[in-house]
Amino acid sequence: MTELEKAWVAGFWEGDGTCGYYTVRRKLRNGKYTTNSRLTVTVNQVDSTPLHKLVQLFKIGTVRKHSNSFGFNPKGVISTWMLSCHSARVFLNTILPYVVSDTKRQQIVEALKSDAYDH
Repeated sequence: MTELEKAWVAGFWEGDGTCGYYTVRRKLRNGKYTTNSRLTVTVNQVDSTPLHKLVQLFKIGTVRKHSNSFGFNPKGVISTWMLSCHSARVFLNTILPYVVSDTKRQQIVEALKSDAYDH
């Protein structure tokens, strides 16, 4: 991946992406609950074209379409590119040097720190 492509990805993610270290509690078939925590990167778009570009550049993740429950797309469908665990770490460490926004840089640093603390 070229430096220009890394810079584009960072800017695109800064505008439309998010990351964090999230804990999910799920009910199992036997009625018991399990808790999983993981580092996650997500980007949502109405037009899936730039998300497919992310898959092409990083060779990780998939683009999934789902119904839009937020109301910002009159067609009712949005596309999501989501990464977790190792793939999310690779992505975030690749774009971190190119992220300009202090808020987004801090979001990455905190997510990576929480992930590292859990291992």
